[in-house]
Amino acid sequence: RSGPYSGGSLLREVKLCERRHKFPVAFLFGTGTAHVENNVFVWVYLEKVAALVGEVARVAALLARWAYGVRRLVGNFASDSSLTMGGAVGKLFSNAPPGSEQGTPCLFCNIASAKDPNTTLLYQDEEYVVFRDIHPASTHHYLVVPKMHIRSVKGLTPADIPLVRRLIDIGQQVLLEKGGTLDSLRMGFHWPPFTSINHLHLHIISPMEQMSTLSKVIYMPGSAWFCPVDDAIAYIERTGTSPDA
Repeated sequence: RSGPYSGGSLLREVKLCERRHKFPVAFLFGTGTAHVENNVFVWVYLEKVAALVGEVARVAALLARWAYGVRRLVGNFASDSSLTMGGAVGKLFSNAPPGSEQGTPCLFCNIASAKDPNTTLLYQDEEYVVFRDIHPASTHHYLVVPKMHIRSVKGLTPADIPLVRRLIDIGQQVLLEKGGTLDSLRMGFHWPPFTSINHLHLHIISPMEQMSTLSKVIYMPGSAWFCPVDDAIAYIERTGTSPDA
């Protein structure tokens, strides 16, 4: 800080505080986070604190979405006494028309039809679009989305496997065009009720080495909430039909 303390005198005050209270002040910011430059005491790595706050906000938003999905599942079961729990799950995963839930239009349907002025499409053809994830987990984080409204990967049948492979091909193509590499790539889907948006979208994330610890958890292969594309295809082949069929 500036003011009554010069850089050197404030540094001495911090060291004195550490000795008196046996608390390493610099621990909050990492080793060597304070130094004197041009007679001004400078805190370095403050951006790490800001990044941590951003990560906490991000996971809080994701948890809120997951909680919403669970509430919808319970609501499906409670609102229709004729439903079994399996039927309630099927209703949750069904490919209902966009906007049919509580009158809310599908965000990704709007983006896919180029109606969202805040989203830039990186790729577009008659059936698919690609755009950046609003909360990127790494340098390259893209979402490959079919224009047709499909709620989730659990609503797919073996006849839809070519669609999944097309999502993969388009995602890899865009990644390479944007300077990414296939050598460190994570591709997969979130499983309901852990989906942030109820419109099928494939995550393309690279490089994995730049993912934060939190991102590695959110996009963890083999977890109950995230499934790599190969496992998703195996699931579709194994089940044979969608849960709501």
